[in-house]
Amino acid sequence: MAEDAVVSRSVLDIQYVDRNGAASQRLVEPVALLGGGRLWYLVGWCRLRGDEREFRLDRMRHAATTAEIAPSRSIGPDRLRLPHLPVAPLDFLRNADRMLSAVPLTMDA
Repeated sequence: MAEDAVVSRSVLDIQYVDRNGAASQRLVEPVALLGGGRLWYLVGWCRLRGDEREFRLDRMRHAATTAEIAPSRSIGPDRLRLPHLPVAPLDFLRNADRMLSAVPLTMDA
């Protein structure tokens, strides 16, 4: 689900629980997936907060694509708040179909 949304730029409607256990409903314009091992993050523009955000996939309780296509956005690595992950520039979507096919995500629509 999340990888398809990044490639198609479909806005995601997610139910998210933050690190403090607070739940929220958000519309997210997906930009990229980052991570490795068991921790993966969706990087995108959060409409609720009006800012770039990283969402841990394991904290998403539900995710569904909408019919809306998000505007093209670029988020530079210096803007991310993921210091523990190696980060490359996020304009890699030219090869997204090849790169994201290896991402093992299991999210229900």
